[in-house]
Amino acid sequence: MNLDYSQLQSLVPEYFVDLCEGFTFGSKDDCIMNTVDKAMDLIELGIIDCLYSDLKYDQSDVLSVFEFGVGKYSPYSFLDLNPYELIPALFRHLYKHYYISTVDEETGLPHMAHAFCNLRMIEMIVKRR
Repeated sequence: MNLDYSQLQSLVPEYFVDLCEGFTFGSKDDCIMNTVDKAMDLIELGIIDCLYSDLKYDQSDVLSVFEFGVGKYSPYSFLDLNPYELIPALFRHLYKHYYISTVDEETGLPHMAHAFCNLRMIEMIVKRR
C-alpha cells in the first residue's frame, strides 16, 4: 500500500484527529496537583497553555482510550459534560499512575493515556463555550 501522509491521515476517524492533534508531552516528574491545578485554571479562565507538558504518553494508547470511550458512550458525548466532572477522573488516573499501577483495570491501557484524554476533553469543552 503506497499512501502519502495526507492519505493515511484521511483513514483515521475524524474524532481521533480532533482529539489528539498536535500534542506532545515531556517529563512525568511534575506533581499530580500541578496538573490538576492547571486543568482547573483551564476551566475557570479558558487558558490553554502548556497543560500537557507534564505528561508522557504513547499516542496509540491515547487513541485506544478514545476508541474505548466511543464504544462505551458515543462520539463527542463528553462535550455535554460540565468540565469540572472530569477533574476527579483526571486526579484518579494521575494518582493511580504514580502510586498504584500504571495500567487502568477496566481498559488495560495506561493511566497516563486516560489522563491525557481527560485533559483533552476539558480543553474541547472549554473551547466550545
